[in-house]
Amino acid sequence: MAYFAVDVTRGSQSPDHEALIPHLIHALAEQLGRAKERGRVSSTVDTTLEADALATMAAGLLTGMLVNYYDTDHATRIVDYRLAQLFTGP
Repeated sequence: MAYFAVDVTRGSQSPDHEALIPHLIHALAEQLGRAKERGRVSSTVDTTLEADALATMAAGLLTGMLVNYYDTDHATRIVDYRLAQLFTGP
């Protein structure tokens, strides 16, 4: 969530401020790649697209929480559901 908060509060990006969301997506893709190598994520999963999808989901949940549409428990259930669908291995 901190990645999104920093990018939003910075406003427009100046040349010396790199957006943080790409770093989040890269880190997620690396973790998913490791899980894929260990058989915990299906071999058919595109780890980069899935990382983008997870980051987008997090941004949407954050927005929903900021306007009190989602509470913490509901947002946690959504994330847990998605991760349970993604991580199929032992």
